[in-house]
Amino acid sequence: MSGRAFVEFGPPYFSKRTLRKLVPVGQRALSLPQLHNVVRYGDPIVIGRAATEPSDSQQAIQTAVASRKAVYGVTTGFGSLRDFAVAPEDAARLQQNIIDSHDVNLGNLLSLDVVRAMQVVRLEALAQGHSGVSPQTLHALAQIINAGITPIIGEWGSVGASGDLAPLAALARVLTGDSRKQVSYREEIMDAATALERAGIAAIILGPKEGLALTNGTSLMAAYLATNLWNIFSLLQNALLINNVVFEALLATDAALIPGIQDLRGQVGQCEIAKVQRALLSAPHGDNPFTNRRKVQDDYSLRCTPQILGGFWNAIKHSADICSREINAVTDNPLFVEGHWVSGGNFHGMPIALALDYLAIGLSTSIGNLFAAQAASLIDVRHNNGLAPCLIYPGANIGLESSHMIVQYLMAAIAADLRRLAAPASVHSLATCGNAEDIVSMGPNAGRKLQEAIQRAFQLETAHLGLAIQALLCRKELIRARLQAVIDELKKNDSARPIELLGQDPVYGYLVDIEIFIAGQSIKLGDYLRSAKKVPHLQASAATEKALAIILAKVGDQLPLRTDAQADFPQLFKKLAPLLLQGDLIKAVETAANSL
Repeated sequence: MSGRAFVEFGPPYFSKRTLRKLVPVGQRALSLPQLHNVVRYGDPIVIGRAATEPSDSQQAIQTAVASRKAVYGVTTGFGSLRDFAVAPEDAARLQQNIIDSHDVNLGNLLSLDVVRAMQVVRLEALAQGHSGVSPQTLHALAQIINAGITPIIGEWGSVGASGDLAPLAALARVLTGDSRKQVSYREEIMDAATALERAGIAAIILGPKEGLALTNGTSLMAAYLATNLWNIFSLLQNALLINNVVFEALLATDAALIPGIQDLRGQVGQCEIAKVQRALLSAPHGDNPFTNRRKVQDDYSLRCTPQILGGFWNAIKHSADICSREINAVTDNPLFVEGHWVSGGNFHGMPIALALDYLAIGLSTSIGNLFAAQAASLIDVRHNNGLAPCLIYPGANIGLESSHMIVQYLMAAIAADLRRLAAPASVHSLATCGNAEDIVSMGPNAGRKLQEAIQRAFQLETAHLGLAIQALLCRKELIRARLQAVIDELKKNDSARPIELLGQDPVYGYLVDIEIFIAGQSIKLGDYLRSAKKVPHLQASAATEKALAIILAKVGDQLPLRTDAQADFPQLFKKLAPLLLQGDLIKAVETAANSL
């Protein structure tokens, strides 16, 4: 799909590689694409040479224990018990106690993607040598990640302040081979001891400081932000395509998209979104017949899309910058800095919590509100520029038929729920740990809430795409001429390039892009709704390309002969809904292809 402009849009959050590459950790250079490839594609990680020998921080721990020097969580208790001394002979037992006592996670399970990202981020922090962790423990964690051993963890437990204590305690218990702890390994659920034995990994015995180092950090919050960002970027790409369908179906003017207007304001996101919109609207056969250049101006939900979606794009980039820093950060406490153990607050999750809340607000105010407004315009005869009420097909019995009236109801319900989920979690601080931790970030709540909002937004986009395509199909006199011109052009070209050719014409692409969109949904919705098994992404990509080639032939052969242009997309969506929920990509695409 190299011809479609939005594919080139934005940073490379997604990798289309089929070859695995080693990802170094502990060098403060982990990128979001690298993290994505470890989590989603199983790229192996490797620890830098600096972590193969005991660090200065680990040696300093041994010295502190032997000399009975007061070091928080090593020769003292934790949290509000920080003023109680711990004898040197109990230093190791103290570390086991913290992971045993703090693994109190409840609720629905965290997705395996989030947990895997959390594992990698924790290792990146510890491998930098400021936390007093032994090379043996670092390598054991790396082996567990590379083997695909993923702890089963409940979503409730962390307030995002003294690190993500409860979820990370579950990770630490897996490292010790605790038979009471459940993990996912090779698509099976089993206890941690069995998984380590099958993978040939030796369980560790925690040394002084190691239990605290493993549990005290922002790794869950950073994982939430990273995994949500990957899906949000995809949401924005989808939104640009769907917005363009609506733009053309409503015969909007493209005057507000000219570069001069964007440059006068100078907002980067606005300029980039307008550029993509102009590229999507450009037609290879002269002026686009769907744009109305005689119109003075459109409603805000059309005219202001560069500003609305551009504002969200700015929020995404800002949050991605915060995330890139956080996945490379050292966030436990205390830290060995400049030859001393220093107690600080790097474990506090406020920077991430605010970014997560920012994205939830942006999702609701941009995609949620924008598509709700566009849906209202599409079914309203006062705003849909000559289409029938509720997008009833021309010649149908209005009143007897209600067509897509109810789709707007559906979208209103989802958009309203997006507003509920936009309420920030970071304002709800509650003191914990005997008031020693008297202001907390609630970052994990923000991450969980954003994940739910993303699911709602995918559902909203699916409904809006059906509505938008229905509107475009109602302008069949324009579509038929447009399609015929494109198909004639396709027949002149090399038939070995069907996938690339799909991206050369917007209208032709829309009738095929419903399959692309559906294929994407089965992957993205699967992140939240799938069972332990899912369609592997690499297989999904190959299946999608194969299905697109089939669809190209079907559309090219059949649509010019279908003079009514009444493909029943509402019924198609009903057929596909169960398949999407199951994450069955191949079946969904095949069903869509056969329906066309």
